[in-house]
Amino acid sequence: MKTLRFMKIIIISIILMTLPVTSIMASSCDNLPPAPPKNYKITTIIFVSGFNASRIAREFTPKLQKWFKQIPDFKVRIKNHGWKSRKMRRGSYLIDGIKVPEKWKKANKAALKEARRLSRRIKSYERKGKAYYLIGYGLGTKVILESLNKQKKKLKNLKGIYFLGAAMPNTSKLRNFRILPKGIKIINFYSPKYDSVLKSQPQLAGINGFKKHYFQNFKTEASHSPRDDKCNYYNLTNTLGYFIAYNEGYTIATKKINCDLSSTPRNRWNNIIDLGTSWIQQNACPESTNYFRIVDKKRNRVKSKDCNLHHMIKVRQETGPL
Repeated sequence: MKTLRFMKIIIISIILMTLPVTSIMASSCDNLPPAPPKNYKITTIIFVSGFNASRIAREFTPKLQKWFKQIPDFKVRIKNHGWKSRKMRRGSYLIDGIKVPEKWKKANKAALKEARRLSRRIKSYERKGKAYYLIGYGLGTKVILESLNKQKKKLKNLKGIYFLGAAMPNTSKLRNFRILPKGIKIINFYSPKYDSVLKSQPQLAGINGFKKHYFQNFKTEASHSPRDDKCNYYNLTNTLGYFIAYNEGYTIATKKINCDLSSTPRNRWNNIIDLGTSWIQQNACPESTNYFRIVDKKRNRVKSKDCNLHHMIKVRQETGPL
């Protein structure tokens, strides 16, 4: 019996050795996605939510992740950087009266403390050579800025920084702005008219933009959160998706995407790209977030419309980081 089993093993081994290697791989790996090239690196996006913003973290990042599914070849990992501010009692905003300053003071203190943890995370990504983006919302922008202030070396793997409704003074500084990679500024989206959460504090960068040259400010007509209205900062996920994909060399088609540009969306617009004499704008409301247009700065005249920002950029032959 032992001799018979041994003979069977030898026969099976000989058969397997005569089969092409590719046929064996195909039989076991047909349903697996192709392996990325050896030099391919997954891009990481770190999202830092703001004061009492657990809902924002739960809704903002899934919307952004859903957008990236349009480009299956682009592998991106989105991480929520949770911190203690999310655990504070709900409903305590800057405009809620006497209790708010104390809550704000605690949240601000927590942000400074949290910056140390995010700083360690950034150093880890730099050490490992991982490409990453930073997106801050509300007081989360302060966490990011303070974590950058703790960096001493140039951030070679940082690909972009985006602030939404920055809840910190517009005089805030990046103490060593030379740590930023060449060509990268901190993009700050602010809303002087519609941000009811921050509007009682006009000195905040989320209302009037930052003053330092290493920030680039874009005026929007977005509200701070769904508690205000549906035309809020959540809807900039489309724009951020287009920006990050473009910077990484991925685009959504090269032709116009068919959409109904004859209908008139709500007249609220976010400035997203400065073309010198014109703005590229995105509609601020959820039913029209794929609606982009180029508007002349002086005459406020609409020059062109599109539902594919990548196509609009190609037509304008704009290059460089967004």
